[in-house]
This record gives sequence, C-alpha cells and structure tokens, in this order.
Amino acid sequence: MLRTTLAPLLALALLAPELGPTSALAASPDGVAEGSGLVAAADGIEVLVTVIHARSAEGGVAPELAKLEKYLLKSFASYKSFTRLSTRNDRLAAGAEARFSLPNGTELAFRNEGWKDGFAQLHLEVGGLKTTVNVKDGGLFFQAGRAYDGGMIVLAFEVRGAK
Repeated sequence: MLRTTLAPLLALALLAPELGPTSALAASPDGVAEGSGLVAAADGIEVLVTVIHARSAEGGVAPELAKLEKYLLKSFASYKSFTRLSTRNDRLAAGAEARFSLPNGTELAFRNEGWKDGFAQLHLEVGGLKTTVNVKDGGLFFQAGRAYDGGMIVLAFEVRGAK
C-alpha cells in the first residue's frame, strides 16, 4: 500500500469512505483554499489536504476537525491537542501536481499518478521524503512528523475520484 524511499516521517493509510463527501469553494469562510485546474473525469482526483498542528499539551481536537477526531486520537496518541492551520482542495488530472508551503517553511508537492487496480496513486514529496500512497476512492491517510512550534505538523489527505 505504501512505497517509501525515505522514512523520516510517519505515513498512515486509512481507508475511510465513511467520512462522506467534502466540498470546497475558493475563499470559503471555513478556510479552504481552492487549488489548481481542470480535471479529466476518467483519471482525475480531488485531494483535500488539511494541515493540522499537533501538540502534546492538553487542548483536545478543534471542532472543525471533528470528522477526523477518532483517527487523530488513535494514530497520534501521544498528542493531546489538534488545531487546523489550513485546508486546501486541489483537482488534479493524471500527471498533474500541486505544491504549497507548510507553516514550518517546508514545501509539500503531490502528484496524481493515476488509478491502478481501483486505487488512486498519489506521489508525495515533503522535506526530503518521497513516497507514493495508494488510496481507495474516498479514502483518507495521514503524513506527519515534521516539527513545528512545540509540536508537529500532521497532513490529512482525503482523496476522491473527480467526476
């Protein structure tokens, strides 16, 4: 399910179609930024990336992360506070890539490698880590481990076929 060339960060693949559909509008009041271009429906994907700040200090899970709460608490049990820093939605045709800077100055790049055997293949590059994650339509996975402001950055990826 996961191919990693470097492993300084934690990547968890959770197939979680029960999260339900997500939507994002440019400049929406919930902080979701709209990403790049047009998508060919047959092989395109929609990727919702939520940038989360995890800390070990008590604080709970921010209300806007409620649908991710059980996954965050289970996957990152040593952290007790989760706040959303940003959310971004990108629609990518096969071969298309999106890039943006994370709060710690690291650049995240992800590319749609197309569909294979019912899985979307998403290639990620962040801070020297290069990995490809295979995720089912409607699936969720986390990529985490980069230090930030007394905690770490957790990236939650929700992936859907663009139709």
